[in-house]
Amino acid sequence: MMQHVNMTKLLELLNHPIDDVVDASVESMMAVAQMGNLCPFKRKIFTKIQNGEPIDIHILGGSVTVGADLRNPKAERWSTHFEQIMNSGWYSNRINVHNQAIAACNVNIWVDMVSKFKGADLVIVDLSVNDQGFDLQVLPHYYTTLIQQLDSLPNHPALMFQQAFRSGQREQREVQVHCPNDYTTCCEGVLFCRRWWEMHDFVTIALKKFHVPYMSYRNLVWPEYEHPASNLNQFWNGLSHPDYKAHKLMAKLLSVGFMVQLKHAHKVDCDDTSKQQYVSSSQLDNTIRSACPSPLVTMMAKDVPTSISTFNVSAVGDYWRFYSDSKNKFGWILETNKTSMDSECGANGHWCENARSRHTLALKIVMGSETPIVQLRFLRSYSPEMGAVKVWLDDKYNEAVELNGKWDSPYSVMNLVTLSTKKLEINSLMVGESHVTAMLTPGEHVLRITGANMPSDKFKWKLLGVTTC
Repeated sequence: MMQHVNMTKLLELLNHPIDDVVDASVESMMAVAQMGNLCPFKRKIFTKIQNGEPIDIHILGGSVTVGADLRNPKAERWSTHFEQIMNSGWYSNRINVHNQAIAACNVNIWVDMVSKFKGADLVIVDLSVNDQGFDLQVLPHYYTTLIQQLDSLPNHPALMFQQAFRSGQREQREVQVHCPNDYTTCCEGVLFCRRWWEMHDFVTIALKKFHVPYMSYRNLVWPEYEHPASNLNQFWNGLSHPDYKAHKLMAKLLSVGFMVQLKHAHKVDCDDTSKQQYVSSSQLDNTIRSACPSPLVTMMAKDVPTSISTFNVSAVGDYWRFYSDSKNKFGWILETNKTSMDSECGANGHWCENARSRHTLALKIVMGSETPIVQLRFLRSYSPEMGAVKVWLDDKYNEAVELNGKWDSPYSVMNLVTLSTKKLEINSLMVGESHVTAMLTPGEHVLRITGANMPSDKFKWKLLGVTTC
């Protein structure tokens, strides 16, 4: 290995200061490293480094990982700094870093999208801030599902998680939502609460069970809840998403995690076949499997306008547009208002037959012969204009399924719905909301979507993706 690696150079780089305040020593970072089972890292990474081969690291995450609220997200997010460290000359070949994060995409959605990581040698998971909206008690189950799905990929990638915390804005609205009447103020008015600190520990239940390596930004910065650092606001700035200084420190922390695994992997005895993967055969849950392991159709909006090309569009109604309504979050968006609908349908006649025929998005799809399935991903939000749509195939409007984009939770997320011809004996996380419908049949069809209600003076609904099998 040593002919391709200069560990001294890497260590010198990691010891270089990045900020007068927001920084930490390599020793303190190593102290919060939880290495777990190093055999997958040895198999996927160490062996390639021994041979001087290129390495592919993929990143699974949400809006923090995308770089939300940064002035220049692609330049300032932690994945960019991490890639710079990985390719700073200490290794003789290229380490490719692919940021595949999707804003507003939580663990319950990622469990059915792990096929994105079939080319990864290492997957770094950075979802901890997204966990704030869940009942914390369900997080071990959610992450058990995600770990098994990633571990079961044909390439069996190595895994490393980043676990963090968050603080609140300098006003009470957001913290009251997640931590009603249970929060504290410190550090120039930054708000914090136990839930935002403890969500880390519910995820690590699953990480420890399967011996998955992780680095804890929380334990590095704020190891004891009762004793937050006096400069906590410097390490997380009181917003949903941290600033560029925190991103730099996260990159350094994960680089230390990579270095520690590389340093110790060659010493590990991996002859025991149960250590080759994180989830042993005795731990496998056979209900955790994809509803569409071999999709016939995959259409998915991404953070670039060219992702429209993945949608096989047959017709676009007047009120539909493919665009980004927020920070490179593209999708097919249906928007109108009460005045326009009244002019077409008369007062209280919203989405009459005339409006439905003019404002339908039609997509060409194909379904298989065994158990035809359609999975739709769409935005769920608390915004008052978010409405519901009707979804049907071909001319079967009388069998349409209604999908509501509105919910009461104070945040916006990607939501998964599975339509099938029979109840699926699959973990509920893998199918999201499930609807059994007889309108699905094998072969070529046209999937149609149009509005169903008028929740306020405005209407909005956003399609993010379609998968069939």
